[in-house]
Amino acid sequence: MILCFSCKKGKESFIDNPYGLPNATQTGSNIFACRVNDSNWITKVSSSTLHSSFRTNNGRDTLGLSGSGSSNRLLETIAFSIFDRIQTGKSYRVNDSTKGLVNTFRLFANCGQTSGYGGAQWNKAADGTITITKFTGTYTVPSCCTYGTFERNSIISGTFNFIIPIPNCDTIKVTEGRFDINYSQY
Repeated sequence: MILCFSCKKGKESFIDNPYGLPNATQTGSNIFACRVNDSNWITKVSSSTLHSSFRTNNGRDTLGLSGSGSSNRLLETIAFSIFDRIQTGKSYRVNDSTKGLVNTFRLFANCGQTSGYGGAQWNKAADGTITITKFTGTYTVPSCCTYGTFERNSIISGTFNFIIPIPNCDTIKVTEGRFDINYSQY
């Protein structure tokens, strides 16, 4: 009888990492998070901190995702783009600016080349991958118009990791990246 009451069948939540990041979901929960040099980097989700864009034409898609506003000051913004047909289960390398790339923005960089006010710095990833784990929904353009609309609840989810070498500075390593975005909302 004691054994029956001590079981919690189906009641435990699954955590896919020991670091305190949001789970890597595929429900359109609007998360964008990762580890940056072994510290959590989590976007505080709002319309000003999470952005997505998706366009398709002539067999080529253009996907852009970015998150900003994390309390981790090492990186202010992470933005990546894929310039290839977006498919569930496919991994994209981010070392070729014709297929995929990652840009990061650091405010008040304390080393490396800065690009303006406050020691701001834009950097590109040298290598890494973005893997699409779920891609649903459609983007339609009516015959009358140049721009269209996304189907409600269009979801793109996936994982990412990359390395950013900064000249005269330490390398930034981004690991355990995950995103789950209802891109019809952003």
